Amino acid sequence: PFGRGRAYRTGDLAYWTEDGQIQFLGRIDTQIKLRGQRIELEEIEAILTNHPAVAQAAVALREDIPGDRRLVGYLVGNGPPPEPAELREHLGRHLPGYMIPAAFVTLAEIPLSPTGKADRSALPAPPTEVSTAERTPPRTATERFVAEVFAELLHAGAAGALDDFFLLGGSSLQAAQVLGRVRVRYQIPFSMRDFYANPTVESVARRVEDAVLEQAAAEDLAALLDEALGEVMGEVMDEASGEASGEAGSDLAGEAPDHG
Repeated sequence: PFGRGRAYRTGDLAYWTEDGQIQFLGRIDTQIKLRGQRIELEEIEAILTNHPAVAQAAVALREDIPGDRRLVGYLVGNGPPPEPAELREHLGRHLPGYMIPAAFVTLAEIPLSPTGKADRSALPAPPTEVSTAERTPPRTATERFVAEVFAELLHAGAAGALDDFFLLGGSSLQAAQVLGRVRVRYQIPFSMRDFYANPTVESVARRVEDAVLEQAAAEDLAALLDEALGEVMGEVMDEASGEASGEAGSDLAGEAPDHG
């Protein structure tokens, strides 16, 4: 009907208006767009359900705070529910960071639509606050720095040593901003995978301190090697200089005139 060429199924639901315009209604499939990235929610759900502790899963794009759009994972567990860090690590082995949910909610069952599919509109909002009474204050200078970064980026009043970045409402984009500030402040490598696996203030601070010590040890080793190499090169040069002086003396002795 469109002439020669190829036609593609876009997954969009739309209709023609009387004046020949296309009116967009939504998506037929579960593809969404988040921060410029197209994401298939069912792809995330499939990998979540591959985890041995997950019986069912659903993923939704939520905007519980205006302007704060983020992915939330919902699951029905096989026995005790897995920890969010464990789920992020599992997903991180198969998906890029922007496809990993910012929060996880364990449910007794996934609400279904009349057609038997997950009813994403009926899924509850995830918890985003930690009681001040339960909050452990940061205990080291590194923890205080990380806690301040968390609180500033998440517009939270404060962050404790045991607070989880994603349970506080953090997104993958904000996680990248945290890593950027940590790298600039401490001049160390810090991968997104490490952050997703351990996103608490305490864990991030410990990873920073370990990386600083590793970097300092590497720099000390490099300095020792440079010093040792300098000493060896000095000895070699001294030996070469001595040999050259000896050879020059021999040559001069051989060239002395014979007055006999």
